[in-house]
Amino acid sequence: MKVMGIDQSLTSTGVCVLDVDLTSRDYTVVHASCIHTAPTGLGGPQDTVNRARQIANAIDSIILDKGVHYVAMEGLSYASGGKATRSLAMLFGILLDRIKVPTVVVYTPSEIKKHATGKGTASKSEMLKAIEPIKPIYYQQLIETPASKGKFDMSDAFWIAHKHMESH
Repeated sequence: MKVMGIDQSLTSTGVCVLDVDLTSRDYTVVHASCIHTAPTGLGGPQDTVNRARQIANAIDSIILDKGVHYVAMEGLSYASGGKATRSLAMLFGILLDRIKVPTVVVYTPSEIKKHATGKGTASKSEMLKAIEPIKPIYYQQLIETPASKGKFDMSDAFWIAHKHMESH
């Protein structure tokens, strides 16, 4: 079974695919990347839609290339406000519309943080550090990745996929 975790963002969407052995429940990270987009110059909602399409196209390609069966995504933070929250909601809707796998599951940010660290308010650094004892090689790869290249986004995507794997 292959599970994709997505930590969506217009600037840096983290993606992680786990290949899970259903008998042993052992798993391997078979893909980890960050999809970066920049403003297109159109401004307003059209810019958001164009960037969301770029992200959706990249995710579609990964799903096909890796043979993904399940997709898990981080849900929206309803306590947040402002323009970025509206843009993220547009991205979230476009991704839900475009992802063509039988099951797409959404977990709240606090569910993912609690799954990774035991507390629902964990920082990005705590989420990253929690990978070390269970996947030390992947952890080392993330540590060597600059934050600007998406190490925290890929870490979050790992935990989103891991949460779904553990739930099934």
